[in-house]
Amino acid sequence: MPQIRCANSPLKHISSCFRRLPGKGKRLSRADSENFLEADQEEVRIGDGILKFTPDQLKEFTGGFSDENYLDGTSTRSGFLNRVYRGKVIIDEESNWVRNVIVEVKEPRFHLEYDVWETQIRLFTDPVIGGHPNVAKLYGYCNDGMLGLVYDCDALQTMHNMVPDESFTWAMRMKVAFGLAHLLEFLESQTPPLRILNLEAHSILIDKHYNPLVFGFGVAFGGILRRPAPFHLLQHYICWLYSDFNLALGIVPPSIDVYGFGASLLTLITKRHDILWCTYHGRVPSHIPMTGLLKVSPNDVCLHDFTESIVQRSFLGEDEYLSQDGSDVTQLTMECVKVFDEIGLTAPRPEISDVVNRLKRLAVVCKLGLQRDNSLSC
Repeated sequence: MPQIRCANSPLKHISSCFRRLPGKGKRLSRADSENFLEADQEEVRIGDGILKFTPDQLKEFTGGFSDENYLDGTSTRSGFLNRVYRGKVIIDEESNWVRNVIVEVKEPRFHLEYDVWETQIRLFTDPVIGGHPNVAKLYGYCNDGMLGLVYDCDALQTMHNMVPDESFTWAMRMKVAFGLAHLLEFLESQTPPLRILNLEAHSILIDKHYNPLVFGFGVAFGGILRRPAPFHLLQHYICWLYSDFNLALGIVPPSIDVYGFGASLLTLITKRHDILWCTYHGRVPSHIPMTGLLKVSPNDVCLHDFTESIVQRSFLGEDEYLSQDGSDVTQLTMECVKVFDEIGLTAPRPEISDVVNRLKRLAVVCKLGLQRDNSLSC
């Protein structure tokens, strides 16, 4: 195995490596890429224990970026691509000591992709943000022709791929939901609040204990980043779900991550992704069948009329599922994803602290002992 360079080796300074070049969103030429990556050779510590890898090492970890190790990938509206793989890092060949990792890679073609990569590095290496139990732990990185991030995680799958899985039970899903809400509450408590802005299922890992691990922080703002919402990135990276009225006006509402959480919760309780198309206008178009959900209604109905239960019928046979929990989670979900009120104005959404408190009151959350404090009784 090629020798691994450690974080205390001479590294290229992130800020100088990714200095801003003219033309936001401009396609990179080969010469531009080389200029980026051959910039000032100033020494810096990215973080204690964070390793620098080469593209060949990432390829080795993932079995040549094999189909067998491929987990997920995303493609933005501007054609930015990233791929996520399982990998194994051989620590010691004699003792067969292997570390399971997740490898996220992209071949950058635009300047903006470096901005996104740099933002992720800054947050993952911050001891406060990176130390949260629901943030993916950075193990290493690559910025040599390929942009890569290596996470110390033995994940089952991304949340996107777990959603339709029948073995992914109600209790497991509520544990994931509670973990996401707890993370958002923590980020909201930062000064100023740190907002992910593009929370979505492709960028959430589920580990073997069914803890959610978020790694999609590329367009985040606030907190230690000390920057306003990066509108130069939004048109390229923002998920289509975030068609929030205020975004069109150049305003990011404080509740934007609550919307992202609600969209994630909606997929978890319905076991479906197609229903997310209904969250913006609140209508269920005729091509999306509502069969399989507990409250079956005719097509072309208002999504926000589902105040009883919209969870999958298949949860009914599970010991941890209670009908009251299903109704309570449905109501919370509808409040989180609502965009407009009855007269067309921007609808208020619950505070993330209220979301956490309401999740704490669920019977399944109490049964699992997920409460982080004793402020609420079960």
